[in-house]
Amino acid sequence: MSEKIAPNLIIDGDPIQPVGAVDYLDTAYIPHSETAAEHRFQHQALVNKLGSLATGDLVLLPPEISGIQATVDDQHIRSHSLNRVPGLERGRQHSRTEVAFGQLHLAQPEAGTITELVAVKYVHPITASREFLAAKAVNERFGEHKTYTPLGFIRAEDTPRGAQRVGVLTRYEHNVNTLDNYLWNPNTPAETRRAMYQVAGRAMAELHNHGFIHGDAQAKNFALDSHGAIRHLDTETYTDIRYSHDATIGRLGDVSNMFDPQTLTIAPDIEDIGLFVDSYMDTQTGTYGKLEDFDIQDVISQTRGDDIGGFDW
Repeated sequence: MSEKIAPNLIIDGDPIQPVGAVDYLDTAYIPHSETAAEHRFQHQALVNKLGSLATGDLVLLPPEISGIQATVDDQHIRSHSLNRVPGLERGRQHSRTEVAFGQLHLAQPEAGTITELVAVKYVHPITASREFLAAKAVNERFGEHKTYTPLGFIRAEDTPRGAQRVGVLTRYEHNVNTLDNYLWNPNTPAETRRAMYQVAGRAMAELHNHGFIHGDAQAKNFALDSHGAIRHLDTETYTDIRYSHDATIGRLGDVSNMFDPQTLTIAPDIEDIGLFVDSYMDTQTGTYGKLEDFDIQDVISQTRGDDIGGFDW
């Protein structure tokens, strides 16, 4: 858990990358969530826009999404930077994707200084489009912020292979702990470990009851915030149940030892059941996090009814 940092304190850290031109993303590139869901949260116009950015170009999401109110023309932004903040990555090192943690700083003579603690996840423009549009749909469908708040995109330098990369900026939040910090820690008490299994199951049930399939359900992709609320992370693999082949009843046979399809009231992630506690080896502890059958049955017995909400699909 990292130390809290005052949000308006300017951190003089090493650059994550240089920042060039700054602008807001035109709403023409942001489809309605229902339209995005039909296309697996991939929007070609947004992909093309992100791919056309020059290295260092930063496009902020509209204020109603990002919460950032800035005057973005070159005459008003005096200086801008994206610097590392040491310690923010603590407890979040288990990502196979490059993620940097730091501070976005926009100094504006008229509007004052804007600072945001951020996470920057570097991915292909297609993945960046899906990450943002799925997160937007999740937050709208739940009626609250269940994902990290998306802020914008920055174009990174091309890799030696020439692949495009875009940094997806999200607001950094203190005291949001991913479940792998509990389940991959050999010192976690058995009671806490079992409670985290149930949190993982409830997280899946929340998504299913709101019409989403995760697609990469691992312990590190679910979290608890400081209020004990479930948070949903890494949304680039999400699909809408109504438009996904993974939701067909015919594939329930793959997990027949875990679920009774005659009594199941939520749609399962067919390929993900064994992954909502990470099936990848933890390099630090040398152990696997696995969800036992009795844990799954216990989770399902506790996740029926209206207490976790629902989606009319």
